Amino acid sequence: MKRLLLFILAILFQLTVFSQFTIYDIQLSHPSNASQLVDKLVGTGVTYSNASFTGSYGGTQAGNAGYFSGGTNVIGLNSGIVLSTGNVGKHWYTNTYIAGPNYYADITTVTNTGGDAQLQALAGTTTYDKAVLQFDFVPQSNVIEFRYVFASDEYNEFVSAGYNDVFAFFVTSLEADGYNYNNYNIALIPGTSTPVSIDNVNLNYNSAYFINNENGARNVEYDGLTVVLTARCYVTPCKTYRMKIGIADAGDPYYDSAVFLEENSFTSPIIDNIGYTTSNPAAGGGTNMVEGCSNGIITFQLSSPTPTNRNVNFTLGGTAVFGTDYTTIPNIAGTYSPPNNYYVTIPAGQSSTTLTIVPIQDGVVEGTESIIFGITTNLCPPYNTINHTAYIVDNSAAYTVSLPASYTICSGQYANINATISGGQAPFTYAWSSGHTTNPISVNPATNTSYTVTVTDACGTTRTATTTVYVNTYSTAPSSIVATPNTICEGSSTTLTVNGGSLGSGASWKWYSGSCGGSFVGTGSTINVSPVSTTTYYVRAEGTCNTTSCASVTITVNPLPTVSITATPSSICSGQTSTLTASGASTYSWSGGLGTGNPKNVSPTSTT
Repeated sequence: MKRLLLFILAILFQLTVFSQFTIYDIQLSHPSNASQLVDKLVGTGVTYSNASFTGSYGGTQAGNAGYFSGGTNVIGLNSGIVLSTGNVGKHWYTNTYIAGPNYYADITTVTNTGGDAQLQALAGTTTYDKAVLQFDFVPQSNVIEFRYVFASDEYNEFVSAGYNDVFAFFVTSLEADGYNYNNYNIALIPGTSTPVSIDNVNLNYNSAYFINNENGARNVEYDGLTVVLTARCYVTPCKTYRMKIGIADAGDPYYDSAVFLEENSFTSPIIDNIGYTTSNPAAGGGTNMVEGCSNGIITFQLSSPTPTNRNVNFTLGGTAVFGTDYTTIPNIAGTYSPPNNYYVTIPAGQSSTTLTIVPIQDGVVEGTESIIFGITTNLCPPYNTINHTAYIVDNSAAYTVSLPASYTICSGQYANINATISGGQAPFTYAWSSGHTTNPISVNPATNTSYTVTVTDACGTTRTATTTVYVNTYSTAPSSIVATPNTICEGSSTTLTVNGGSLGSGASWKWYSGSCGGSFVGTGSTINVSPVSTTTYYVRAEGTCNTTSCASVTITVNPLPTVSITATPSSICSGQTSTLTASGASTYSWSGGLGTGNPKNVSPTSTT
């Protein structure tokens, strides 16, 4: 009677003070049948049947099953289903949902859905306002689990007061499975066999799992709630079980309680993702690994962690041969029955494991080979298989880097140096002695210079090559030609010498007559010429880098004189004198000891 009086006084106080508040975070709605509730709850690795619900789906005074969403910052679960001993819909006197803040000291809706025998046995007292969801299920793995939160307005004043609202998750084996469960409650305090209840989880007991909401810190109407907990049960894959999720008022029908179950969290872990990476993504790339260079890494991902070791079966196919073309880490040799059927183990408490494929560099040029993994994702027939193909890229061809022996440029010009690569694994990196990091490179050294390149392929293998750039200089034009002499007589010679200018790399002085580049005369800085007539000579530098302009000189060639002599008289008597007169020249030199000069008087004693 005292508890009922407190309940009535609380209602009057709430109607007077708090009815104006309408702040809600969690959104709630009603299903129309049990299968809709189970659909919302069940996730991967579980099939279900025979869903039933005992309670009410809706109405102004009832409706103790529903959906919720937007609960992440309120109860720790974003969405799912909720079973309540009160109304999941609107409350009869507040016209609000069960969402908070916690405006009311206590909240109650009598659903008149009766009690439940198993819940009553668990509570040790009469139960009321039950909401019970049941379904049969077949797990695909060796465990089932789901996440939940329990909340109640019995907190905190009725802890250990005999009004201990009760909930449970009962598992029953429907066929021989090695466990023989019979209404086995898995709503347990973590690490114990103690049921989660108001008396067992509160401010004083197992408080690490309890959230006090009397101050309304959480936008939910209940005075207290648990943290997010996980219900877990070991099962035998492919066997059939029954799940009974129930909640009820205990001791009296007052003060509501609810259990929130996360959407799609009722799971039995299966392989739901196959990942592939390489130890050296730069080599091969994608699904390619490279012999002796880049390993392939297969990741087997479960939909949720496995509480016990879980073997994942797979077959191996393709053109590559295990043990000849590749090995694995861990080594799966011998872990098969029948042949070609292998497995890896996902350790307890983990949701994934990896298998490293190590391609062997066998020195045989054989092209790209394939490995086909046929991965079984579940433990129950019909088995589902995911095929994943990876490739081994051959890395046995010779890996060389070469450069031309040399390049020749003229001073100020650029040489484009290009390293040629054969074999190896792209991409390649380049380190030149000049500091360049690309290929080809362009350089313009001032003097003869050697260049070395170190090439590193994607596998980290290096090769080097060296070349030399030879730098040729330019010639400069001669300023003049010195002729010794400039004027000669016909039949004589003169020496021509280059004056000024310089010869570049590989250059020489080239002489011409008639014009610059005309009739070739000779080569060298000095030449001798014997022109038969007055002639102009030209010289220039010709070489690898350039041909200069010409310098020139003209050699004057005087013709030989035609000389004649007259004697007056030409006949004389002994003792007489004859005058000899020369003509045709300018100066004369006489024989017979006559010396020079013109004319000459002679008195020969005989014909002379």
